[in-house]
Amino acid sequence: MIPVIWTVPSIPSLAHELEPALRARIANKTKPTGSLGRLEEIALRLGLMQATTTPKLVAPTVLIFAGDHGFAREGVSPFPPEVTPQMVLNILAGGAGINVLARLSNLPVKVIDAGVASDLPDHPDLFKLKVRPGTRNALYEDALTPAEVELCLQRGTEIVRLLSAAGVARKLDILTRVQRNRPAVTHPLDALAAYGGCEIAMMTGAMLEAVARCSNSTCASARRPARPWPGLSFAPPWPSSTRRPPSSPPA
Repeated sequence: MIPVIWTVPSIPSLAHELEPALRARIANKTKPTGSLGRLEEIALRLGLMQATTTPKLVAPTVLIFAGDHGFAREGVSPFPPEVTPQMVLNILAGGAGINVLARLSNLPVKVIDAGVASDLPDHPDLFKLKVRPGTRNALYEDALTPAEVELCLQRGTEIVRLLSAAGVARKLDILTRVQRNRPAVTHPLDALAAYGGCEIAMMTGAMLEAVARCSNSTCASARRPARPWPGLSFAPPWPSSTRRPPSSPPA
C-alpha cells in the first residue's frame, strides 16, 4: 500500500446545469453550427469545469513530462532510451513539432525530467524532478515501488503549484519594477498616466461623467452632500509629471 501522504486534491463536479447556456453561447457565434469541431467541445468542457459561461485560461503552459521505461529494451518501441535525451534537448531548443504548435498559440513550453535514464544539462525551461533513472523492466518486476509512485504524484502536484506561483510572482515583479521607476507618483492622474491604459483612462472619464450627470429623480432622491476625497482634485492644473512623466521618452 502507498503511505497516505499524497492525497487526491479536491476536484469539484462539473456544473452540468450550465450546459444548455454554454451550448447556446457557442451556437450563437457567427459560424456554422459545429464548424469549430473539437474547439467547441473543449470550450464546453472548460465552462463546465470552471462553472461559468465565460471560461478562460490564465497563463496556460505546455508541460512535457519525460521518462524512460525499462521494458523498452524488449523491443516494444522503435526508439531506444538513448534517443530520449536527444528528444528532450530538441524540445528545449525549440525544434520539435510541439514547439511549432506552442509558438502559434504563444504558449511557453516546459519540460519535466521525471525519469530520464541519463542526466540532462541545466536549462531554464527544464525542471529536474527525476524520481529514478528510468523504470525497472516490468516484464520481470514492478516498474516502480509504491514509494516511487507516491513521490511522482507529489512532484506532479508541486510542478503545477510552482508554475502557478511563478505566474503570480512574475506579475508582482513587473509591477514592483514599474513602481520603482516612478517613486514620486502619488496623484491619481499621475498613476493613471504611469501605469494605466487608454481603456482604463477612458473608463475613468466615462464613470466620472456618468456620476456628474446623475440628475434623474432616483439619483436625486438618494443624493448625499458631496464629500471630496482627502487631498484629491481632478481639476487642472495637474502635477507636471502627469503632462510628461520624467521617465517618458519624447513623443
